[in-house]
Amino acid sequence: MVVHREHLGSTDAAIGASQHTRTEGSMKWFQRVLSTRVLPSLQTSLLFFGYLFAHSAQAQVAPPVTKPLQLAVFATGTGTWTNFAAGRNLGITAGADLILHNYWGFRPALEIRGTYPFHAGGRDGQEDFLLGVRVEHEYRRLHPYVNFLVGGGSIGYKNGGYPYDDFIYLSSTSTVYSPGVGVDYDVRHGWGVKADFQYQHWDTPIPAYAVIHPRVLSVGVVYTFGSHKYYHD
Repeated sequence: MVVHREHLGSTDAAIGASQHTRTEGSMKWFQRVLSTRVLPSLQTSLLFFGYLFAHSAQAQVAPPVTKPLQLAVFATGTGTWTNFAAGRNLGITAGADLILHNYWGFRPALEIRGTYPFHAGGRDGQEDFLLGVRVEHEYRRLHPYVNFLVGGGSIGYKNGGYPYDDFIYLSSTSTVYSPGVGVDYDVRHGWGVKADFQYQHWDTPIPAYAVIHPRVLSVGVVYTFGSHKYYHD
């Protein structure tokens, strides 16, 4: 965790130096999260999906593959109940899914997404970058799914920072764990609509909010390349 806080009696020069230190610390923290949390999770997912491919190829009776590898991209409006001092964010989320082959009606996928708040609601602004796995089940045009994502997030404390004891906390970073559920609905020519809910785990340096669980609701559009060839009426 990288924390940017100032003593209530700090000078402007000290603040500038601390901001420079925070930038360097944030980069090191992000690299550490990427190497110790995100990349191992992605490697495990790839090994798991590789096993599925090998097992399917060797099976004597294999289910038919109805769809090839596909890429889906999405963009949504996002509302976040931050679980920090009754804070709320309004922002955008964008991401992509690499959707693998159909296994007994289920389609696993590798997912990447990021969320940025353009309105922080006066309490805290939470932004994150996440990677993980998703599994969907197809009901004609309806695609309900579950996912589990992990990555890094940062919190900017608004209105000049959050005072606690003799310090003012300006920002902090955290590893983010994010299980979720959602549904995509195919509309026409590869386009669809998406609704998604995430229940997240963050850590903060402020004792009163040491662990927070933001709830994130997103609604938007999704485009799946080549999917119009496989629609079911």
